[in-house]
Amino acid sequence: MNRPLIRLSIRFAAGLLLMACATSVISVGFARGWFGNTVFGAVVMVVVFLGLYVYFFFITMRDMLNLTRESERETAELGIANRIQTGILPTVYPAFPDRTEFDIHALMIPTKQVSGDFYDYFFIDDRHLVMVIADVTGKGIPAALFMVIARTAIKNRSRQGGAPSEILYDVNNHLIEGNAAKMFVSAWIGMLDIFTGVLVSSNAGHECPVMTGEDGRFAVVKDKHGLVMGLRKNIKYTDHETKLKPGETLFLYTDGVIDAENESRERFGVKGLIDTLNRHTGMAPMELSEEVLEEIKRHEKKQDQFDDITMLVLCYAGTGGEGYVETELPADVESLHSAVDFVNAELERVRCPGRMTRKIDLALEELFVNIANYAYPDKEGKVVVRIGFPKPFVAQVELLDCGIPYDPLSREDPDVSLSFKERGAPGGLGIFMSKQIMDELEYEYADGRNHMTMRKRYANV
Repeated sequence: MNRPLIRLSIRFAAGLLLMACATSVISVGFARGWFGNTVFGAVVMVVVFLGLYVYFFFITMRDMLNLTRESERETAELGIANRIQTGILPTVYPAFPDRTEFDIHALMIPTKQVSGDFYDYFFIDDRHLVMVIADVTGKGIPAALFMVIARTAIKNRSRQGGAPSEILYDVNNHLIEGNAAKMFVSAWIGMLDIFTGVLVSSNAGHECPVMTGEDGRFAVVKDKHGLVMGLRKNIKYTDHETKLKPGETLFLYTDGVIDAENESRERFGVKGLIDTLNRHTGMAPMELSEEVLEEIKRHEKKQDQFDDITMLVLCYAGTGGEGYVETELPADVESLHSAVDFVNAELERVRCPGRMTRKIDLALEELFVNIANYAYPDKEGKVVVRIGFPKPFVAQVELLDCGIPYDPLSREDPDVSLSFKERGAPGGLGIFMSKQIMDELEYEYADGRNHMTMRKRYANV
């Protein structure tokens, strides 16, 4: 409600009513001889009424001028708010000129000068790209302020590590604190391993993403929805995992895309979106989002935009491999340092915490020395050290050798509650320690090779 405008309207109406009354009184006065036989009384009445009218006129003009200035100031402030909001979102393209594994583009068209929608994308390490799209309830300045809080919380929490479901859990609890206005936000967050194409996502009451499949056609991905953030504490969210193949496209959007209406109140809808996307398969993200926007405008025709429109599009190109790197070393104890340095270089690249790196090093040392001492009893041999990241924040280290078949995991774990003498047969503590340090240890003998795999989640917050 614009109260200054209401006051101005009332005063203007009062001035018109006063003028009408003055005219009526003077006319009736002349007709009935209220002013006597002289004009003096009439002149006095005219001057009084005219003075009151002029007073109301100048008061009205002053309020109109103040209202105009206030409107101009609000417009200027909204313009500044729009520039601030635009400035905190990534808008420069290409977004990552040095990256060939993917192409990404996003756009946001607010119904007002500021929006409650937002998107974001950023790296949390050398290989994991986080993508976010969200929609705050309401429009205008309140929604924009809540949007800034939500975006900042998601970005800061993402950089601490953890699965998307854990990120949404913590951000939801954060947003509830001091949320007297009871605002809420729907959000989708995805974590893409750009080397493997593995995408782990979680959904807090947001629109389902759309992806191309093996046939190159777009279709809705039915992921499990959780409650929107900001309404209730300690909501558990679910992770959804899929794998993008080279050439596949991910399309994210807010409800302003599918809720766009024409003059007949017909929604653009999910069907309209899918049909549009499938008419433009193979397009780059920027061109694809612009085609969807044009189709929405054609659907709306002369109808005003219904809601904020936001889209985020990613086309995955891949790396030509599965994201694992390996080195072949002599199977001797002297090569242990080279193996550790090789693994540590990859762990450092993904910003693995030092305490987790040391645990991985301990297990790697035990398993590597075990191969060096026992795999090739009568000859020299080689060992392949391989490292990759099959899931966000999960390191996988593999050791492969062509030595004699031996499964170190088949040995019964020692009873560490007993003393050295009570345990009897010595040995086994190193493998036991590795089992305790790592999250998973697996052994397989295939194609004439021993294949030992160990996995460790290096962020658990």
